[in-house]
Amino acid sequence: MKDLSSTIRKVLPTPFFPFAKNIYRHYKHIKHFGWKHACPLCGGRFRSFIKHGYDDICPHCAAPNRYRLLWLYLKQRTNFWSDSLSILDISPFHYFKKTCIELALHDYVSVDIAALNVSVNADLVSLPFRDNSFDCILCYHVLEHIRDHKKALKEMYRVLNSEGFALIQSPINLSNMVTIEDLSPLDQETRIQLFGQADHFRIYGQDYPEILEQGGFQVTVDDFVRQLDTDCVERYRLDPNELVYRCIKSGHL
Repeated sequence: MKDLSSTIRKVLPTPFFPFAKNIYRHYKHIKHFGWKHACPLCGGRFRSFIKHGYDDICPHCAAPNRYRLLWLYLKQRTNFWSDSLSILDISPFHYFKKTCIELALHDYVSVDIAALNVSVNADLVSLPFRDNSFDCILCYHVLEHIRDHKKALKEMYRVLNSEGFALIQSPINLSNMVTIEDLSPLDQETRIQLFGQADHFRIYGQDYPEILEQGGFQVTVDDFVRQLDTDCVERYRLDPNELVYRCIKSGHL
């Protein structure tokens, strides 16, 4: 798919590329259309998702497994969609951000260190927000990219409201007892081999909850997926082994 995209960019005038990309997105939707699987984010129904490594990608909105899980978890386990909350979404998934903005349910703030289509450009280790600013923080597969992840956790703890919650998810290898980290300069192939991606500094292990607790949080490990029926897990193509790490400020329930 990347080769096709590169070819189109070379032969098609730049002003027409967004139009061609939109046509291709609809083509993927039609190609995979069916009734076996569903995406809770966009409401699409498909005979299959697009396989990408360990992920099953929605042909319409491109949501990976973890964001379909996030959507269901927020709906069934939290007051995210029912109450007026202040939300901090760190390095947001585009379709989820789009939905939050369109529904206008929250004081929704998106942040990324470099992306152009967010509310604020800022580094996670130095957030430009007052203490206790947010009722909910979403941090999905970001910490593994941060050199000083402990400082990033302290910052999230600082800006989280004492009555709020944070969902902090990262790639985890549960076969490792402890997190494996290397901050030294490494070539891309070595980082991919060690951590699964060229811009990752670590792969978390079974000690992930303890690392979150070192940031000050009280952590609940929720086996939400395992409590869903097998038909639901298959319909949405969720990772049956993914756990949800729900964090609150210590001493607050």
